[in-house]
Amino acid sequence: MQPIAVKPYTVIVDIDGCIFKHRQQGASVQWGTCSELLPGVIEQFDLWEKECACIVLITARKESCRALLEERLLRNGLYWDKLIMGVTSGPRYLINDSKGQGRSAFAYTMNRNGDLRNAWNRVSSGQCHEDAK
Repeated sequence: MQPIAVKPYTVIVDIDGCIFKHRQQGASVQWGTCSELLPGVIEQFDLWEKECACIVLITARKESCRALLEERLLRNGLYWDKLIMGVTSGPRYLINDSKGQGRSAFAYTMNRNGDLRNAWNRVSSGQCHEDAK
């Protein structure tokens, strides 16, 4: 019997507080100098790449910061498919249509500056639509 093929999936991840440490010291500090990776980031990106995931990064950083941000992501060995700049720092909502076979959208709010692997393990196991504790 052939195993059921799983379609590649899309991961949407915020940058500051999920990938890079969020300094909470204003835009000039956060966007100008901060590129400290959080725990689990490299390992999680490697897993997503291995599983052919589409990686979409989002940030409230201004479009004018794109070149600097891309350079810092690449310098840290990170790669992505899409980078969306200038989103608000307010709530983010994910809406997707049903594919007829279970859930097709998941969301999880991780602790700021937490471990990305832990957040992924929770959301990918169905522990989503809840805030981190």
